[in-house]
Amino acid sequence: WMKSMDFILVGTIGNEYKLDAGDGFTITPNNPAKAALQSSWGSDPEPDAIRAGAAVIFLQRGRLQIREMGKAFEAGLDAYQAADLTILATHLFQSGVTEMARTTAPASYLLAVLGSGDMAVATYERPEQVVAWSKFTTDGEYKSVCVIPNKCGSGDEVWALVERTINGRRDIFVEVFDGQLNTDCALVHEDEDNPASGVAGLTHLEAETVDVVRTTQRSF
Repeated sequence: WMKSMDFILVGTIGNEYKLDAGDGFTITPNNPAKAALQSSWGSDPEPDAIRAGAAVIFLQRGRLQIREMGKAFEAGLDAYQAADLTILATHLFQSGVTEMARTTAPASYLLAVLGSGDMAVATYERPEQVVAWSKFTTDGEYKSVCVIPNKCGSGDEVWALVERTINGRRDIFVEVFDGQLNTDCALVHEDEDNPASGVAGLTHLEAETVDVVRTTQRSF
């Protein structure tokens, strides 16, 4: 991977480097970059690293640790170090990481699809020194995750591919997270004047146990 920061940071299967033309010059064919070794953790070819503010988050070779590469001003040295973000949650990552994504609004989260079919999700607020992991499970297996801006521009949407077995048949479902429902595969009926007496379109929930959540809005 390669990410543009104050310098160009590069991750390879063996090491992490800082590329710099020196003395504030631009990298050109006549002024090639010099590679300075920063760390030797190594990166997996996939997934791609993620830029997060002043840091780069990458998956260490072996897929068991997620590292955060940021500046380390130790003894006046302008260099980079790669701290292990998963050091306090190693039990979540025993099956390895297959994909990563990040939300920035309305909250900052790191999402990591695991080989087990679960998803590790961290509240990631670096200015407040908060990196707190939890595990998301579902009736099935998470296969992929991505983050896109929502249509109204107020934040991000988390989309996932989930493999489920319904009536003995395995299917892939495209699902979007809802920050208010906190449930799987929900359908929503919104019409205060015409309460629903039934809900159609539930074929994806055949043979499943479901809950009904009813909310009302009162005007004062």
